[in-house]
Amino acid sequence: MTLTARRLPQAVVLAIAAALSLFAAPNGSTHVKTTNVIVQGGSNVRDAVVQMGGRVTHDLPIIGGFSAQVPGSAIPAADMLPVGRRASPLFRLVRIVGSGLFHLMFRFEVQGRERIPDQAYVLICNHLGWMDAISLLILLPSEPRIHFLADPTSMMKNRPLWTLVRATGGIVPVDRAQRGNTRLYRHVERCLAEGGVVALFPEGDFGPREGELLPFKKGFAHFAVDASVPVLPVGMAGMKEVWLGKQLFVRIGEPIPPDDRTIEEVHHLGEQAVSALVPRYEEPSGRKPLRGWLTGLF
Repeated sequence: MTLTARRLPQAVVLAIAAALSLFAAPNGSTHVKTTNVIVQGGSNVRDAVVQMGGRVTHDLPIIGGFSAQVPGSAIPAADMLPVGRRASPLFRLVRIVGSGLFHLMFRFEVQGRERIPDQAYVLICNHLGWMDAISLLILLPSEPRIHFLADPTSMMKNRPLWTLVRATGGIVPVDRAQRGNTRLYRHVERCLAEGGVVALFPEGDFGPREGELLPFKKGFAHFAVDASVPVLPVGMAGMKEVWLGKQLFVRIGEPIPPDDRTIEEVHHLGEQAVSALVPRYEEPSGRKPLRGWLTGLF
């Protein structure tokens, strides 16, 4: 029997909603709100324009029909959720469920897992769509724990999902209205100091098409140099449009050690590494079940 969106059981849709709301950064189907966060102070990060991808953060996705409006909700403090190396038992459980679900929906080809550091690092990747963040969370180890810098505005409108996110963690909330948020850089520093991973999409927006990258912003380099941790570059392909059974490609590069490099050097090396890692993409022929629905899901 041909699978259609209407025939998907509501429980599966809810599972997708929960997994995506926990794991994903935003997509192109909802409008994207972006900004820069200016952090002032004495360190490299504080002196920088901290650009979580430059035009930094996007709304996290929700599924229409399941959201509950929460008027007047304030963005929580950047340090509201714990950070560090360890993954909680609840996060491990949700990750297992999400991993099983998405491995049923897509085929993943991954190279370079052996290059993932067993320590704190800054993760950078090209940005194609809503599957980017999910792919990183289900394909990379649960520890050290990945923490995405993200604006939780949309997620907060869905009370059950926001409760679940507060219980599992994995994000550093970013308030786009604050231009001098010292809590933000301190929490990022704390995350890296305690062995966690900070994940950014340095393009700051979705790339225009498969294989093409927008210029990288320098925020990731500031974080890495200031904390003296390596940068792990990742290149992806196939996530711009998705359908059931599609093959998605992930290439993990060699970590870039901070050594005595400057912010500009780390920025250049990171951008160069991700660009080289992005797999060459050729549009598959044949049937593409649920392409429109899945591509525009979030």
